[in-house]
Amino acid sequence: MLATIAAQDLIKISENTKAALAKKKAAGVQLGALAKSADIIAQLRRLKASGASNQAIARALHLSPSTVAKYLLAGSN
Repeated sequence: MLATIAAQDLIKISENTKAALAKKKAAGVQLGALAKSADIIAQLRRLKASGASNQAIARALHLSPSTVAKYLLAGSN
């Protein structure tokens, strides 16, 4: 019986979260992290072209290595 109540609570929490996110989105609120500026992206690409590793670029620009990889991959498309 407690398992059923707990499962119902999880469903209700999920529904409430989805509804709140939909309301924020409808109101025009940007969800997620802000995009990096064009200057940062250009600097990132210059460093990569000069042979720097993603880790070194991340340290230099105070970004995560995954963010560096994401912007490098987006630029290659």
